[in-house]
Amino acid sequence: LGLFFSLMENLKTKEKSASLGVTSGTFQEHNDWILSRKMALQVLLRNGQLDDALEYFEGMTDLERDPKSYLLMARAFSDRERWNDLSTIYKKAKENGCVSEALSLVTMSGLSKIRLHQKIKVFRSITEYVGSINGMTSDEWIKSRYWELKYVVGYHYARVLIWVKNPAQTQEIELKVALSQLRESKVQGVSVNDDALRCIVRIAGHRQRSSQSKSDPAPEAIGAEKREKQQLERKQAIKSIKDAYFEAGKTSLRHDPYFIEEVASGLRAMKANMECIEFIREVIGHGINLKRSTYEQAIFAAESESNPDTMTDVIHFLSEAGYSLQR
Repeated sequence: LGLFFSLMENLKTKEKSASLGVTSGTFQEHNDWILSRKMALQVLLRNGQLDDALEYFEGMTDLERDPKSYLLMARAFSDRERWNDLSTIYKKAKENGCVSEALSLVTMSGLSKIRLHQKIKVFRSITEYVGSINGMTSDEWIKSRYWELKYVVGYHYARVLIWVKNPAQTQEIELKVALSQLRESKVQGVSVNDDALRCIVRIAGHRQRSSQSKSDPAPEAIGAEKREKQQLERKQAIKSIKDAYFEAGKTSLRHDPYFIEEVASGLRAMKANMECIEFIREVIGHGINLKRSTYEQAIFAAESESNPDTMTDVIHFLSEAGYSLQR
């Protein structure tokens, strides 16, 4: 508590000087004053003195309470599961123009855990406001933050927020959101959310994957028109999976054995057997430790090609990587 008492003494000195008119009135001193107030609030919260922190917070002027101060209080209320106080602090932040994205997400997370009348309507009110701050519509902001929202409010509410009434359609809509973000990232030159990349390699071409195993291809379509559509969907999925893996090179996913397996199984499910084999050969060359099931994707892909030379080549480079056909 030494830091806290030191801060409080400093604040009292400044308050006394201010009451006597002994201030330099400089902009820097004003900023230092606000910083000291915020640090005192942080100390109280770190020490678990939430009620004291609330009393101290309420004694601060509107000028002293900035977005970070409101966020500090909101996180503390959320940690203590004081949902009514959390809701109140959000409303006060909104009244004082101190709502941030982080505060909005913390508030939505808390409200998702309690019984609340017209909860989705309340969520949409929050997303509409924070979206407007960022120059977006509510729907634009929801889609841009979808993967965070899915974690924050849960699958059910995230699904409803993107206007998906039928749960069976969620997979398709999530894929569209992920692909849209992938396209935008290329234009803007920014990295894509890891969950978006995982979604793409796991779901792309899902209608052309076997219902029994997502790493096996669906049966060949019957009829020229259906076969043409099937080939087009496979071609698009292969491109999406490759693009997702390329973007993953900017993240830790590039060395994630589970992500790598999803890429390999996705390629094989689209009957891109040679691409699957070459992909596994490439990641082995990078010295990445793979799951046994990933090595097996190369074996299955070679079997599908029905080419003895391809199988011999696969067994050779897998053996060099330490893979054994014997379990």
